Amino acid sequence: MKLRQFVSVGLFLSFICSAPAQAPRKSTRPLPPSAFKLISIRVAGTKRYTPDQIKAATGLQLGQTVSEDDFKAVSRHLGETGAFSDVAYAFQYSSEGAKLDIQIADANQFVPARFDNFVWLTDQELLQKLQARVPLFNGELPVAGNLADQVADASQALVTERNLQGKADYLRYAPQDGPITAFVYTVGGPAIHIRNVEFAGAAAPELPLLQSAAKALQGREYLRSAVRVYDEKDFLPIYFERGYLKAAFADVQPKIVQETPQETLVDVNVDVTPGLQYKMAELQLSGYKAFEAEKLRALIHLQLWRPANT
Repeated sequence: MKLRQFVSVGLFLSFICSAPAQAPRKSTRPLPPSAFKLISIRVAGTKRYTPDQIKAATGLQLGQTVSEDDFKAVSRHLGETGAFSDVAYAFQYSSEGAKLDIQIADANQFVPARFDNFVWLTDQELLQKLQARVPLFNGELPVAGNLADQVADASQALVTERNLQGKADYLRYAPQDGPITAFVYTVGGPAIHIRNVEFAGAAAPELPLLQSAAKALQGREYLRSAVRVYDEKDFLPIYFERGYLKAAFADVQPKIVQETPQETLVDVNVDVTPGLQYKMAELQLSGYKAFEAEKLRALIHLQLWRPANT
């Protein structure tokens, strides 16, 4: 990540005439105090963020007194977030005030931030409150830099506001020997357990089967990632067996139903979209040589016009 700076300072020059053999003498008029009052911040180069987000991230306020050290600190702060591959700035002093121009280039690698057990706010409420504290957070984080730490600090502030005895922290998630694919945030300390699991969008034929499979979650610690495992291994097969080959589950939404200093109980809503039901209309075999087609068909236990079962 590159940091660069440019400066333009208004200088007022006066020349004093003297004997012909002497060169003119140059003098500089001091800038008035108003020259150090910040009157504008301009942002260019980013496609990921709005100018207002960058301005908020600088921490500078229009009207405050600034110096070059302030601009250096802003450049360093933006660079350390990891959100940018290049940060350059230029500033200009005049009798009207100080103007700051920021030229930035976005970093390339961002991954999602996932909140595994922050049950006290909806996803949208949590995002809004975190953005108010970390203007550069929009649901994704750069794989390098300290922006993930800033989100952890902001999450901890929200935990403290609710008088919870918990610690907000995160892990970088990556498949074995693979690149980072997400930052997973959790609140350690308060016990959060599942009371019931509900299935919005489920039809009557599948609902009893889903409810039976979900009994294993009752009383367990609530983690969104743990429920997602059940989605894939226990809930989706119920739909696949009935021909709903593109069924999908949305991220689970917890709802607090009981809260004490020792424990928080939640009901979990799993929103399912079954999609279309697929039926086998035709079975085509190709590329076989060792066996006759009819023998192969006898080994495939699929019936025409019955739900396609994966």
